[in-house]
Amino acid sequence: MLELIKLLKQSKVIKYQIEFYESVGINRQNIRNIALGTQHFTVNHIMKACVTYNINVNWIYGIEANIFRKV
Repeated sequence: MLELIKLLKQSKVIKYQIEFYESVGINRQNIRNIALGTQHFTVNHIMKACVTYNINVNWIYGIEANIFRKV
């Protein structure tokens, strides 16, 4: 998911990381813990990201190469 944030920024889908975190429902207190690896994204965070940004969930889990779902 951290790689997804980088890719979304590079492709100018989001401007700041905080946009992503807010859109998937992660509050500011937990961002540092996620970056440190002491807290993880939940299934709900992953699903919200997939719906919000049209992400292929199989890409997140390393099953497919296409990051975006085909419309």
